[in-house]
Amino acid sequence: MSHQYLFGKRQTLIVFTLFCVLMVFDFADRMVIAALLPQIKSEWQLTDAQSGLFGSVLYLGMVIFALPASYVIQRWSRTKTAGLMGVLWSLSSMLGALARTPLS
Repeated sequence: MSHQYLFGKRQTLIVFTLFCVLMVFDFADRMVIAALLPQIKSEWQLTDAQSGLFGSVLYLGMVIFALPASYVIQRWSRTKTAGLMGVLWSLSSMLGALARTPLS
C-alpha cells in the first residue's frame, strides 16, 4: 500500500505540526482567560456582567467569523487561509496584551 502526499511527507508533517501547535495555543488562550478573569476583574474593576462579556468575547468572535472563514477556505487555498488566520490571531493576541482598559 503506497501513501502519496500532495506536497511530500516532510512538508505535510511540518504543516500538520504547525496546525497542532496553533490548536494548543488556541486552547491555552481560552484557559488563560478563565484562570486570570478574577485578577482582570479586580484590576479593571469590572462588574459581573462585564466579566461575563469579557469571557464570552472569544466565543462570540468564533461564531461571527466561522461562516466567512469557511467561505474563504472553500474559495481560496486552505493552507494560505489557515496561515492568514494564524497571523491575524497572533496580531490580535499581541494587541490584546497592550490593552490598558477593557475598551482599548
